[in-house]
Amino acid sequence: MSNVARKYISDYCKKNSITPTALEREAGIPRDAVYSFVIGKVADLKLNTAVSIAELLSITLDELVGREKFLKTYVDENSTIVPINSVILKQVTSFVFSYVEQNSLYKYNFNETLYAICEIYEYSVCNNRKAIDNTFAEYFCKNHIRSLR
Repeated sequence: MSNVARKYISDYCKKNSITPTALEREAGIPRDAVYSFVIGKVADLKLNTAVSIAELLSITLDELVGREKFLKTYVDENSTIVPINSVILKQVTSFVFSYVEQNSLYKYNFNETLYAICEIYEYSVCNNRKAIDNTFAEYFCKNHIRSLR
């Protein structure tokens, strides 16, 4: 938690031109709780302090401690728990919505779009890719996302 939380706190203080002590007042947490953490005097934050900081920064506790905010797993058609690759999921979602926008499919079928996201994601993950296959994604979108007429 230490490095990620320290970065969030430092970035927030810089962005808002405040000191860790001012952040403590803003978040309603005990004096020196954040300051001692930021300078490394204490290794970790207490849970109630971390909750207050996360709320002030409008982030989750998972984000504050450096974990992804996306779901970690899903259940596939064989009822197997499968870990989610959030990097690929972000790439696929971005690709599909960009495709819709670039092709002016403003009156598109949302179910087809969700289906495309799921299928392109599954293709990428099942083929042990580190990123989406843009050729496959383009082909799939052309054949499965149509404008409503």
